[in-house]
Amino acid sequence: MQQAINRAFDILEFIGSNPEKPTSFSQIATNVGLNTATCANIINALVKRGYVEKLEDKKGYLLGKKLYELTSFDGYNKDLVQVAKPVLEKLTEKLNENASLAVLKGSSRILLFQTQSKQEIQATSIVDKLAYDSSTGRLLLAMLSDDELARYITSYGLPAASVWKEASTKTGFKKAIERIRAEGYTLQESDKHIAGLSVAVKRNEKVIAAACLFLPTFRLAVLDRRDILADLKKAADQISATLSS
Repeated sequence: MQQAINRAFDILEFIGSNPEKPTSFSQIATNVGLNTATCANIINALVKRGYVEKLEDKKGYLLGKKLYELTSFDGYNKDLVQVAKPVLEKLTEKLNENASLAVLKGSSRILLFQTQSKQEIQATSIVDKLAYDSSTGRLLLAMLSDDELARYITSYGLPAASVWKEASTKTGFKKAIERIRAEGYTLQESDKHIAGLSVAVKRNEKVIAAACLFLPTFRLAVLDRRDILADLKKAADQISATLSS
């Protein structure tokens, strides 16, 4: 039993040594020193439990969502959450709309926490959502370097047209990313009539998270977007300044 556990950790550590680049089965088996049958059994178990992600078309393996979920709890991001939560709670108190803080983990964006407004009709979001299909995810992807973004596309491909239509081609994706970088925010209105408005949170000029204000589209339609964007940006800047001090 102990040997199997050690081998599983060896596999996870090897895949995690270059987390953004898919690792082939042969690379894992060779570097960890396992025969193909044993290696396959362990990897299959890790994939089923969500600790390893198997990419399609034999592209290889990446660390899975479960590992990132474990390290995305408040305890792991303690300083970030401690600084951001009271600021976003104050923003929610002022605007009476829900806010959240998210980070990029693999192909997903993970919410570290959400605030709750006093509105009768609430806009909420799931903790783990495809990055391409979220306002915060798109913002965080746009803030990656060109090299990081290229590796991300190699690992996960371009977004499906059903998820992000205008960015589903190489040309469209490049234009969408350039627009987000130029504007400094993202606005996504889902088919479920929920709008997400997101801006970057930085630590020493490096983007580490995204702050988001999300609300039903019918309420967004009657608000001045420039005003709520200014309030959100002010909150994110306050968080960034504290984290960088």
